[in-house]
Amino acid sequence: MTEEQKMQERQRIGQRFAEVRKETEWVDANGIKRKGMTQTELAERCGLLQSNIARVERGYFSVGFDTLEAMAEGLGKKIDIV
Repeated sequence: MTEEQKMQERQRIGQRFAEVRKETEWVDANGIKRKGMTQTELAERCGLLQSNIARVERGYFSVGFDTLEAMAEGLGKKIDIV
């Protein structure tokens, strides 16, 4: 895989995480059901920095499976490898 292909794949994955984050329904600390989550809210839920969430979503950050799994769990989702 070329460097350009790797970048495109990171961008595709990051864009999908951003879409899911914006569509996710969840209950906040006050018990209020909400739709969509900010990068900061996701970062707090999964123990990452907001800036790292932003880098992943833009495809600028090559991350390991553990980080992607933490982000998915923060969204109440799981990662399926197909």
